[in-house]
Amino acid sequence: METLQAGLDAAKILHERGQVNDAIEAYDKLLNRSFGDPAVLFYMGTALFQQGRYGLAASLLKSVVEEKPKMQSAYQNLGNCFKMALDYKGAAEVYEMGLKLGDESQLFCCMGSLNINVGSPEKALEWYKKGLKLDPNNDIIKYNIGLAQLEMGQWDEGFKNYNLGFAGGNRPVRSYAHLPEWDGSPDKTVIVWGEQGIGDEVMFASILPDMMKISKRVIFDCHPRLVKTMERSFKIECHGTRKNHHLEWLPGTDADCHVCITTLANYFRKKDEDFPGTPYLLPETWPIHGGSKVRVGISWAGGTQHTRADLRSIPLEKFLPILQQDCDFYSLQYTPSAAREVCELEDKTRIRVKHYPGSVEGHDYDTTVNFVASMDLVITVCTSIYHVAGALGVPVWCLTPSGPAWRYLTKGETSPWYNSAKLFRQAKGEEWETVIKRVSNELNQRLLQSPK
Repeated sequence: METLQAGLDAAKILHERGQVNDAIEAYDKLLNRSFGDPAVLFYMGTALFQQGRYGLAASLLKSVVEEKPKMQSAYQNLGNCFKMALDYKGAAEVYEMGLKLGDESQLFCCMGSLNINVGSPEKALEWYKKGLKLDPNNDIIKYNIGLAQLEMGQWDEGFKNYNLGFAGGNRPVRSYAHLPEWDGSPDKTVIVWGEQGIGDEVMFASILPDMMKISKRVIFDCHPRLVKTMERSFKIECHGTRKNHHLEWLPGTDADCHVCITTLANYFRKKDEDFPGTPYLLPETWPIHGGSKVRVGISWAGGTQHTRADLRSIPLEKFLPILQQDCDFYSLQYTPSAAREVCELEDKTRIRVKHYPGSVEGHDYDTTVNFVASMDLVITVCTSIYHVAGALGVPVWCLTPSGPAWRYLTKGETSPWYNSAKLFRQAKGEEWETVIKRVSNELNQRLLQSPK
């Protein structure tokens, strides 16, 4: 009969290959043979964490630290469960318990991560530097340092370290058959590939014109929902396959090399002056605005639990001071509950926010881009609509939480990415009602100064 250790080694191989479900099944069988084995519980808890099953993972990992109180990696993974459940206080307590056993680079990194996207990047850097001192070649720590630097607008070093996320495994790497990665040389035919969400891809697309100026030709492998918009805006060959592994178009290409669109920031966004801020997306047609009222697009919810939807979302009814003004309001909200929310608001207040699902919920994001272009003003939380409006040059006011992602920086009312954007920042401890009142007052002043 196979020994427990041999079975664990085999399960770990499945785990390392990314076959998480198979690994969990194997760990489960091992636990049937040896109840409560801490090594099996540790790896099974880690696998469950990777599946987003944080409560069950935490339960197993708690058993591990009780059985093996000197196992630092168990404290790290247990703390990560608390963090993903948005219990930052609980996560810090667990990480600190691990650090009481001795300095450990990854635990320092974890402590630093609790200060990212919460408005304290300087504190994050202090923790990261402790970890880097112990492990100077750790690309994961350097990547996290990059996040803190980008929050502070330290573009040159920030983007260099951010790019190390590929080497550290924080960001997925793509390959294009035999093609090498672009080395910065001009006069090449280059495949530029996007990553992350639609908002990020729209934001980094401002770099495409810079790349086009020095290249023989640029081919953009973009998000499948953005093909029409990118083809029209940049007049380049686009493929919506950046999430695919099989690329039917690749064998016939004349490309010399490839590069991630975010990597291009290392070459073209080193200082504030490198951000032109001017519009670069083109709608299908620029609308001729009819009607007597200002058209205002509203978006009130963004993100997921993993990307801090709790900070980036505001109940629609809290927008009442804005919505009571004499404008035509249009929903730019793409979430499934949006239609119900605007109906409930109208039932309660008699205030109508027009919601057209076909304009904001379709797979082809070009429809949404064209709809945003028809607005005189967009008022939004931190979500992709902010990037689309800014890239179009539509005036956009962003309700920015006190702990925003690096794309929104931590200070100032303006954005280096978009000249048409204004950030209404929430102070630490400030309720959203106060921020919304400031936005409402500014809208009122706008209407008084330049009525439509």
